[in-house]
Amino acid sequence: MREVMSCAVSSFDTLPKEQRDKLFDPSLSLGNDQSVDPGVLSAAVAQEIVRRTGLLVFNDPDAPEQERPGQIRVYEPVGEDFFSQVRICRINDLRTANFIPTLTPGDLLPDEVQHDCSSQIVDGAVQVVCQVRTDDCPGYRFNESVCMRVLDIEAGNAVVLRGVNYFSVDAKVRLTSRPPATVVREVDAHVYGDITTPVTETVGEAVLINDCRVDDRITFRLPDDLPPAIYELQVVVPNVTGIASLGESLVSNSEFINVLPASTARFQITAERLGCRKESSPTWAGSDEVGLTFLTIALFPDMTMSDAVSNKFPVFGDVDSAESRTLNRLLFDQQQPIAAVVVTALGHEVDGQDAYDNMITDWKDIFVDLIKEQWNYAKAGLAAAGGASAIGKLGPYGWIAIGIGALVTAGIDLIIALWAPADLIIEDSLGYSTADLTALTSENYPAPADVSYVTAGKITVNPQFVDKIPLQYRVRHDYVDQDEDTRYDVTYRINRVA
Repeated sequence: MREVMSCAVSSFDTLPKEQRDKLFDPSLSLGNDQSVDPGVLSAAVAQEIVRRTGLLVFNDPDAPEQERPGQIRVYEPVGEDFFSQVRICRINDLRTANFIPTLTPGDLLPDEVQHDCSSQIVDGAVQVVCQVRTDDCPGYRFNESVCMRVLDIEAGNAVVLRGVNYFSVDAKVRLTSRPPATVVREVDAHVYGDITTPVTETVGEAVLINDCRVDDRITFRLPDDLPPAIYELQVVVPNVTGIASLGESLVSNSEFINVLPASTARFQITAERLGCRKESSPTWAGSDEVGLTFLTIALFPDMTMSDAVSNKFPVFGDVDSAESRTLNRLLFDQQQPIAAVVVTALGHEVDGQDAYDNMITDWKDIFVDLIKEQWNYAKAGLAAAGGASAIGKLGPYGWIAIGIGALVTAGIDLIIALWAPADLIIEDSLGYSTADLTALTSENYPAPADVSYVTAGKITVNPQFVDKIPLQYRVRHDYVDQDEDTRYDVTYRINRVA
């Protein structure tokens, strides 16, 4: 450990300031005779996680620290006017039936449509087969042809609404249960308005922009004690427009969610296989030496974190294009209730195996333990980090877990890049809430759409569905690094075991 610390200090002293600021918050850059105050360290770690969550939820890392009203885009109605000036366009990124410009059935994504699924024998094997539901809709029937999806969300989890005219930070979300339940709740919310989209545009004359091009956002947390049911939800915005005829408040169109009880299910996540589609160029320089590490952290309902479970494989030598390696390593084995779980994956093309094996193993453990210790320590006093005390309502637990995972992977990879000869070829953060895991392993839901994304380390991740049967879901994540000209993949399996 002394050698690791000595090397770290020497390397840090030689770094340019911009690289130091990437590795450590500037508030931690103290003099040689100053120790780091635990409160300052906790606030820095908590702030980083909150900012990463803000980037995922609001597309702005500063959003969690302060609310911001959207712009007022209303008119005074004349005669019979049923247009919803406050509008919900998306729920957790899925478009609603009230989206404007109006959608056609052909515009709808598979995730936006309600499905009926069942297990069937296809070519001698069990498969989950799904059909689009067209009647007896749990929410809206769209264009007289298909049922719009009603999201299943666990009590205690957060919801993100995107829409128009959330022009007051005092806006609330009203939840009204469908009969026979008789629950009506209004819950506080976090508002972050769109101040970029113009209020008007010229179409022959100046007209309001009050359709779903506007991206006002509001998040709220479902109460823990909310009874399971299908709920109508509406955004209620105090009338600060100056137009008295609009009443004391403006109420949005109605949308629907299905509130589930907190899950008692148990899950396992396994890494099955590492594949090499294309080794690093040029191929004449020799085969790749691949270092692969997985870290798993559970997020509990009280927003504390579990110990990190590390799965570090011996360096895979002589990896060539079109080859694969069997992993079959259990990454997550749930033993108690959780809010979410994040599995981070880091893969490197290793030039110096001793440095990678010895120094980086120690640094990885130090870094992950630091994140966990400081996050848990900071949780009780998160109010010092601006709006961070409300992190539980910032977005779905799975998104918060991804934010934590992104911080872990970015920090560890930067350490590896600075102190070991290894090039990043795999980077990923797989975050799932318990509701996500339930849907993935249930025969009542279709497989989710494959959506590509780019990590902070500039690795393009292309998820590719493999198969889905009752209690099991498999997906392959394809990792493309344009700089190193590599393409690797890892196959993951999720099982429900209770």
